[in-house]
Amino acid sequence: MTELTGKRVLITGSKGGIGFAIAKKFAEAGAELVLHARNESPEFIEAKTKLS
Repeated sequence: MTELTGKRVLITGSKGGIGFAIAKKFAEAGAELVLHARNESPEFIEAKTKLS
């Protein structure tokens, strides 16, 4: 993946599945993540922790 340092990405459905996998790849490329979910469930909090 291209270097994304200094770029910001919005990812919906980021608490699991494809959304989480995409968020992980963007984070590895250096992007700043803006995560979105319907509610702040325990799964979403866990995903945020893993990605930060």
